[in-house]
Amino acid sequence: MTSQTPVKTTRNLPKPKSAYLPTSKDSPLYANREFYDSVAKTHENGKRELVEKITVPIRSGRAWKVPKGYVCRVVALEGPQVGDLNIWSAHNPRERLWAARTRQLQSAHVSVYDRLWSNLPYLRPLCTITGDSIAYGQDEWGGRCHDLLGTRCDPYAEKLLSGQDHDFHCHSNLTRAILPYGLTEFDVHDVLNVFQLTGLNENDQYFMETCPAKKDDYFEFFAETDLLCALSACPGGDLSKWDWGESDGDSGLDMTDCCRPLGVEVYKITDESVLSGWKESQPVNYKGLHGLKLSLRTLNRYSSCCQVVGDYSIELSRELLWKALRSVLLNYSQLSIQVHQKDEKWELRLLESYVLDDVLEIRPETETLELLREFNKQTFDLGTKTPLWKLVLVGKSKLLFCFDHLLLDGMSGRNFHVLLKDSLNRVLTQTLPVDTTQPLFDTSRDSGLQINPEPAAFIDYGISASVLTRTLLRELTPKWIKSLLQRFTSVPLIPDQYVREDIPRHTAKFDENIDLVSLSSTEVANLISVARDHSVKLTALFAMLYHVALYPVVGYKHTVATVPVDLRRFMYSKPGPPELGLFMGVLEVSLPPMETLDVVPEDPSWNLATAIQKQIDGGLPESRSNIGLLRLVENEKFLKSKLATPRTTTMEFSNLGSYANNKLQEVKLTRLTFSQSLGLTGAYFGVNIIGTDTGIDLVLTSLPELKQELMQTKTRFLSLISEITSK
Repeated sequence: MTSQTPVKTTRNLPKPKSAYLPTSKDSPLYANREFYDSVAKTHENGKRELVEKITVPIRSGRAWKVPKGYVCRVVALEGPQVGDLNIWSAHNPRERLWAARTRQLQSAHVSVYDRLWSNLPYLRPLCTITGDSIAYGQDEWGGRCHDLLGTRCDPYAEKLLSGQDHDFHCHSNLTRAILPYGLTEFDVHDVLNVFQLTGLNENDQYFMETCPAKKDDYFEFFAETDLLCALSACPGGDLSKWDWGESDGDSGLDMTDCCRPLGVEVYKITDESVLSGWKESQPVNYKGLHGLKLSLRTLNRYSSCCQVVGDYSIELSRELLWKALRSVLLNYSQLSIQVHQKDEKWELRLLESYVLDDVLEIRPETETLELLREFNKQTFDLGTKTPLWKLVLVGKSKLLFCFDHLLLDGMSGRNFHVLLKDSLNRVLTQTLPVDTTQPLFDTSRDSGLQINPEPAAFIDYGISASVLTRTLLRELTPKWIKSLLQRFTSVPLIPDQYVREDIPRHTAKFDENIDLVSLSSTEVANLISVARDHSVKLTALFAMLYHVALYPVVGYKHTVATVPVDLRRFMYSKPGPPELGLFMGVLEVSLPPMETLDVVPEDPSWNLATAIQKQIDGGLPESRSNIGLLRLVENEKFLKSKLATPRTTTMEFSNLGSYANNKLQEVKLTRLTFSQSLGLTGAYFGVNIIGTDTGIDLVLTSLPELKQELMQTKTRFLSLISEITSK
């Protein structure tokens, strides 16, 4: 039964043409045939090296990664066999093969020079086909090979059509294959049916015929970006006996005889000249917002994220994390807030519900520094049904908490890990199993939920007359007046400040250089002892050492360092649990040229450390005032003005302190690491500090244009630390 008919009508219409045909060689739909031919020829001329070889057994699935610029080949090892292929971005599983759009941009069946495109909002070629030994063409019934018309077989359709339960359909094979990469059934998507012969009959209905592949036939593609791939050896085999329902006994349908394994080969191109001029594909840079009106901050993606990585003393599992997170979320509604649009305005609102897979990603063991470099670029979309934070479980016991700075400050990142650790200690004794697919948070069943008032409701951001006067004079007084007044004061009114006019500000570029310095508990104890001997604290000590290390960069210039301040100490009333929220102030430390403080380049200066400590102590009472001043400034104009001027802050020091574990608890935090983007309004260099009783991690950052300077400064910084602790 079908709604369609094989009868053709005559309507005197012109012959239709392809809706998406490339109009020129400059079209993004056009594949440079000369380039891809040279890629394909590397197999014959020995200019590629086999780096990975996988066998996909019958009725099974396997997953693997293909680095950008590499070639992947799927091989029919023993004869005809259909394979169902899924492709994702290796770094973002939300970006994946979009079969429907590829059908439009290329064709419903694909072969050499066709590209496989990703879904919205990315829409870029994930790979380009460079080899197809079958080269089937079109048969007399309209059948073609390598199909995007259909999709994978699955146990749900099986149950619907045959009433049977089978666990080895392609959907299930792909699901099992991707679990080690932290993906789930929800990440499996419409496939490319490799080696599959399909078409549409006279009634416009989908048909499948016997696979035409022979032993050693192959299908090959070039990775335009880093890919994660998964392949299922279809349980229908070569489809010569395919049907719904399969008997377990001696009688009835049995398709195992027509099932064969598939091979996967990944090659590195060894001749660099082949890839000369090639660039990784990039997502479409659509700058619109679908007609929504957002603030300038959101429109230009000014929002940046913070990351705090915690190493735990136990192995973490999905079940443990579900139990512990559930407890934390019931007490801290701040974690379940999103920003939604209402009447062209934006408001904070609790999410209706979300599950563990909305906030948890699982991946193999990765170095902490590599994690920070990757997630420094993370941004969260507003107005969605998921929170403004996520967790990444790395290996067995490392957990990254990445969150939008719009709602939470850096101290909240540290506090989150402490709260989660305490919750883990409580749930360890709970032996009842839980369904980790159930909602972590659900407003329809959870009670006592609230959105906290603005920080101004319990922190006094009042601006003193002296602060307001100084600010107005500094920001609004013309330079010629400052020049006249300079003769009456020794304080420089127009300081010769470290400024890089050649480094523009960026609105959505969070690709800073990031490096890591880890200090043991013994080294930290020595530093604290030395600091106390000179009546300064650790922040002032690190600021002094880093400032001296920066001397070859800043020279004899005035510099400004900012120090974020945790304002929880200034709360005159509690908003509910204050551990999580945006309770941050900032103070500025102005440093004159080193020569005025008798600082010898390359040598530690306790005069400088003392001067920094005095400014920190003196500025703490007024650290709220800068936030108060921002309330008098129109956000859009403020940010636009920043875009038009160079940065004036040299360094930012964010010290979240050191956490001491409870020795009686089984679950402990053995290491903490903190990083945040410098953002649009930040400094040229950043130092992010956090620790536990096992030591301290310092994450050093700089703008991308200052990579060499950061490397040199790190070397001098470590040398200075070694110098003062060895005396």
